[in-house]
Amino acid sequence: ANNPKVLLCDEATSALDPITTKQILSLLKEINKKLGLTIILVTHEMEVIKQICDNVAVMESGQIIEQNSAYEIFSNPTTKLMKEFISNLHSDDDFEESLVARSKEETIIKVIFKGDAAKEPLIQTLANKYNVTTNILAGRIEYIQNKQLGSLTFSIDGEVKKCADFINYLVDNVEDVEVRVYGK
Repeated sequence: ANNPKVLLCDEATSALDPITTKQILSLLKEINKKLGLTIILVTHEMEVIKQICDNVAVMESGQIIEQNSAYEIFSNPTTKLMKEFISNLHSDDDFEESLVARSKEETIIKVIFKGDAAKEPLIQTLANKYNVTTNILAGRIEYIQNKQLGSLTFSIDGEVKKCADFINYLVDNVEDVEVRVYGK
């Protein structure tokens, strides 16, 4: 009991305020690092997983349905449940509705950048190359296991063919980028 190999934390940050949650997570990281103790953390809080976990097992009905590094789970989810968790984490229903409404008048693109792709000025470079104008509508970059995972939503305007070439280049030639096009 004095020298455990594993520490089980069942909902360790559930119902805690943000400051206490941060303190608990810092303490768990410190314990893991200093003592080399494996920590099994049971949680429904995706932000907690991003902050502290190296590896993740997603369970449904008592079965492990997906298992991978925390970064891979968030950047490339393979199960419907994890895709829904991530979608809910990043969704803003009002914003999504406004995108759909706007997309009748302009082309809206949402790009998901993974790893090193998030470090490059890709959109600006392509806008210059294809002589199109972009307007940023929303964006975020977060770090999971010290790797970048980002999204950028923007509109694109210009000659129809040049806009199409811009989009096709994004879709066909850029690794670690997922593209969603709304409208036009």
